[in-house]
Amino acid sequence: MQFLRPDNRRSPLTPTESPLPVAHESCERALELVNYHRMMQDEPFLAMGANPAAQLHADNCLKNGHVSQWDLEGLKPYMRHSLQGGCHPSATFAWQGGDPDPSGITDLESRIESGIGQLFNVVGHRPALLDPLHRKANIGIAWNRRQAILVLEFQGDYVEFDALPRISGGNIRFSGSVKNRVRLREEDDLGVQIWYDPLPGPLTTGQLLRVNAYDHGVIVAALRRPLPAGQFWQEDSGLLEVSRCTGPEEIPPDAPVPSNQAELDALVREAWYRNEVVWREQAPFQWITCGNWNVGPEGFAVEADISPVLQAKGPGVYTLALWAPMDGRDGPVEVARYSMFVT
Repeated sequence: MQFLRPDNRRSPLTPTESPLPVAHESCERALELVNYHRMMQDEPFLAMGANPAAQLHADNCLKNGHVSQWDLEGLKPYMRHSLQGGCHPSATFAWQGGDPDPSGITDLESRIESGIGQLFNVVGHRPALLDPLHRKANIGIAWNRRQAILVLEFQGDYVEFDALPRISGGNIRFSGSVKNRVRLREEDDLGVQIWYDPLPGPLTTGQLLRVNAYDHGVIVAALRRPLPAGQFWQEDSGLLEVSRCTGPEEIPPDAPVPSNQAELDALVREAWYRNEVVWREQAPFQWITCGNWNVGPEGFAVEADISPVLQAKGPGVYTLALWAPMDGRDGPVEVARYSMFVT
């Protein structure tokens, strides 16, 4: 998918130096440090993931002179994860660090160690970084002599789709199986939600530097199984409390960019403070009874007509979220998340 970007949205801090190569050993060292911090809290180790979204984001952050959860195309992390073929719940963390020494960065490993240490020391990050449901880490590293960018994307690994979910002709279809202690013993064990974001649009560096947190949009639909002949569901809609936070589109596009490192540091602190402001709101959603609902120990196959939701919301990013029970845990856990772009 192509996104248009105005030419005048580059930061004065956009590097003039070319990026330097990153050896695979640097990513392995980053994973080793991540697992050290998780081990210290008795959380399971992560395996190396293969989704390239983290590396692509790190490259873009270095190229454009900023670091943010968002990017200049207006994509959130879970959207980038999906565009690269990922279908798992994920959490993304980004860090930027320079070196005041006139000789610049000469030891990338020390920068990686510093970045991971700082990320794990952020109180707001720790619960997500230590989440025992994570199973893999996708790691992105980009650097030159002046800046180093580190992007960590942690993900689950609980679903195998036969093919990636798709929306076509007003219908959504998906099928597959679950794994890693997730179980589908009964047809009601699968929970299905559809979340909505407006289509992403170009952002400016001034906007990105002032907002770093992101939410997952709002729920607009939940799917349910058809009932036997003569039985009917009594409710057609519901409410779900969702978390919301300030997005970069709420910042004026002409917000000034920093001209030096001190101003950049001040904007980073401002973004951190703004990240702490999260509110809860009641989001209405529509119950949709599926035309096909085949759920059991062998897997799942689901098809539903969601055209009423598509007509009501229009173009946007529709994200499928699946929930299911897991052995050893109370209540369902999110086992899949996949974004589909409807234009």
